[in-house]
Amino acid sequence: MTEKLDQAALLIAAKKLRRLRIETIGGRKERAARTIGSIIDREGDLKGDDKFVAWMIKNALRYYAEASKATA
Repeated sequence: MTEKLDQAALLIAAKKLRRLRIETIGGRKERAARTIGSIIDREGDLKGDDKFVAWMIKNALRYYAEASKATA
């Protein structure tokens, strides 16, 4: 991936990705849904770290670009 990624946009995307629901546990109000952020927060030292999620997005985009070139 030769183009530069906009760091501000990457952090905004990371905040949105942290709220992505993996599964709903129980009903809507009884218990919270499991999200990307709640799974990452269980690790402890990564709690609330949007920069880590931004790093994941950046690498996922790089891997996608590499795979896209390989299959083209």
